[in-house]
Amino acid sequence: LTGSGGGIIRDLLAGRKPLVLKAEIYAVWAALGGLIVGLGWLGNSFGLYVLFFVLVVCRVCSYMFNWKLPNRSFRLDSQ
Repeated sequence: LTGSGGGIIRDLLAGRKPLVLKAEIYAVWAALGGLIVGLGWLGNSFGLYVLFFVLVVCRVCSYMFNWKLPNRSFRLDSQ
């Protein structure tokens, strides 16, 4: 989460839209892992290793298969 937060701060200081708020899915995997660890759902180190492996596989698959977050426009069209 610190990596995603640092990226947001970098983009805001550079005057750009943060990459996390675009269609990239990498921050979702980081937030999911942080949520699982933060809620204490994994009680032992083996579970943490499994979580790490699953998140790495998800990240690699999202890169290889070009998975993106759904893109929704909030623009109102006046007709």
